[in-house]
Amino acid sequence: MIACTPAVSWPNWRVLALAVGVQVPCQMLLSVVAVAVHHMKEAGAPAAALWIVAFATGSLPLIFFKPAVDRALSDELLADAQLGLFFGATAFSFSFFRTIEAAWGTSPDGSRRNLQTWVQYFTAPVDPRYHEGKVMVPAPGTLMRTAARIPARMIALGAILSVGTPRSEDPMGPTPLSLAALKLMPAWLAFLVVNHIYSVGLWLFLALCFDLGALTLLVQGVDVTDSFNNPVFGAKSPKEFWGKRWNKQVNALLRRVCFLPLAPRVGLTAAALATFATSAAFHEYQFALTFRQYTPGAVGLFFVINGALCVGQTVVEKLTGRYCPNVRVGYAALVPEALKVLMNILVLTPFGHLFMHIWLQHGMIETISRIVPTLDCAFVNATVAGKK
Repeated sequence: MIACTPAVSWPNWRVLALAVGVQVPCQMLLSVVAVAVHHMKEAGAPAAALWIVAFATGSLPLIFFKPAVDRALSDELLADAQLGLFFGATAFSFSFFRTIEAAWGTSPDGSRRNLQTWVQYFTAPVDPRYHEGKVMVPAPGTLMRTAARIPARMIALGAILSVGTPRSEDPMGPTPLSLAALKLMPAWLAFLVVNHIYSVGLWLFLALCFDLGALTLLVQGVDVTDSFNNPVFGAKSPKEFWGKRWNKQVNALLRRVCFLPLAPRVGLTAAALATFATSAAFHEYQFALTFRQYTPGAVGLFFVINGALCVGQTVVEKLTGRYCPNVRVGYAALVPEALKVLMNILVLTPFGHLFMHIWLQHGMIETISRIVPTLDCAFVNATVAGKK
């Protein structure tokens, strides 16, 4: 029997303030870079010069910012600033990618209309939407709907983290979620269930971040792209999950930076693999800036495996299309959509811990739990407690 003594923990505003505080100097610096890139592009600078600017911009945090933070912040302060470091790393990554887009000539049509639209695009946390070379105006009610989603996402994320955050000083210690799962089901099934619930939590967290970023553009009358399309409960294959539903913001950047320029040169499969490799490098950069003593290659392995799954799906589709067309047609027509979603979950879920364990190990889950309302539930084995 498990007893629970609940206590509500409200968002820690110091963590949120530090997250915003880190973004201010980042945006100021990146605005200067945006102006420089725009003038270089207008002056007809060679693509090689823009590549140099991209790598110089991306190197700044690694060379100067990261060492300064490691020296100045204690472990306790770093825990408070971790979310801000994550946002800052993401901002520099996006600016790196957008500079490469300028070098390739693959930036969205409306982004280079003038200096103002370029700086807005270059520093935006979410891609603005364009139509016929002009910034689109959001539909009526978009701002209010986006604002209303934020508290809903915070409550849902808080519910997951209430049971998914370790209750000991050990960041890799047991959680109420893992303990309850092990009591209710076999270990292998508990492993899959816990991985799946964490994937839902990750989705909610990233969607919350993009909604907050979207608000900064919507209040200016600029429409934005949708960042997610029900990836966890809507995707029916690994390719659909990664290509059409999960983190469409980063997916669009990688498509313009890597896939579109490379596909005509090396073919679709090689371009897709290169895109996953670029995604792995992006996350390696992000994690190296966010986490102290991060082990290089840890998150890259997760993306290499998922890239292999997508390539494997392509191979199976080609083989069945050539040798067993009836099987492919029958699968598409006869297998229920819900079963396809479940099968995709079973394919992807076993590898989720490769990503989430990094966040657990470095305290990112604990940091995120401090920006949403959570229910701190002291789970105690009542039988054992009664014997003491």
